[in-house]
Amino acid sequence: MFKKLYILFSFLPFAALSQFSSGFENIPIDSSLGYYAGSDSSSGFSDNGLFFRNDYNASFQSWNGFALSRKTDSVTAGYENQFSCRAGRAWLGNTFALAYASSRIFIRKPSGQEGRRLLAFRLTNTTYAARSMQFGDAFSKKFGGQDGLDPDYFLLKVYNYLNGSISDSASFYLADYRAQGIQNDYILKDWILAETLFSNAFDSLGFELTSSDNGSFGMNTPAYFCMDEIVTESISANAEIVNNTFSMFPNPAKDQIYLLDKNEFQYEILNTSGMKIRTGKAVGGKAIVNIAGTLPGCYVVRLSTGFTRRLLVE
Repeated sequence: MFKKLYILFSFLPFAALSQFSSGFENIPIDSSLGYYAGSDSSSGFSDNGLFFRNDYNASFQSWNGFALSRKTDSVTAGYENQFSCRAGRAWLGNTFALAYASSRIFIRKPSGQEGRRLLAFRLTNTTYAARSMQFGDAFSKKFGGQDGLDPDYFLLKVYNYLNGSISDSASFYLADYRAQGIQNDYILKDWILAETLFSNAFDSLGFELTSSDNGSFGMNTPAYFCMDEIVTESISANAEIVNNTFSMFPNPAKDQIYLLDKNEFQYEILNTSGMKIRTGKAVGGKAIVNIAGTLPGCYVVRLSTGFTRRLLVE
């Protein structure tokens, strides 16, 4: 039973007929460079109904936002290798999206297009960011410090914008040294499935990086990450109204979460193996769930009314 639940959460959404996958394989890239970073000043690129913003500065030949790359040098450290993927390959095909987020960057839905919600995407580090965190460099510290015990982290936050306001959010660690000891420390080097399970459609999606390593001019950690196979699902206006009845906060959480719905419900929280770690029943449409002592990681909150949400425990 537990195994079946895990399969349901992880794979069922990808088989739905109303879903779209952006894998970037049909966008031309200059083979002599192996990447596209906006030098044509087109302000970005489109793939499968999504527009990926790119801001290119011709004077400094610099860029911010989303680029495309086929470069797979997973070893070489330094800025000169900024377009390579730490995983050493794209998740799908040969091309992946590469982001430089010195500030919040955006994916937008073209106006007039049917509403969509973000379900999941593949995520990993760039080689430049990963090696900087692993070894340190002239600008950034070695994560963990000299004794490996510094509680460092590199975090991607995803914001779901609808009608000008943030309606959902999710967080994913690209590196995490916050646990006691060093046995659970990691710097992401493979592609992971980043499940958002957002309930609301989006007008735009914002992506923002934060790090424990900061200086006078902001974040020292190289502000890069890689994406591939972005999965979105069409959503009707009626579904949008129904989904807005359920709220869960805070997320990420440490000690407790609040579950709210206008309807009575039972709830269960499952880990990534499909095992139930908490169950209960709301009173008056409200449940306060104690999660103190729960191991940090990703969980799924499931209601008897049919709603599911991703929960990140810190």
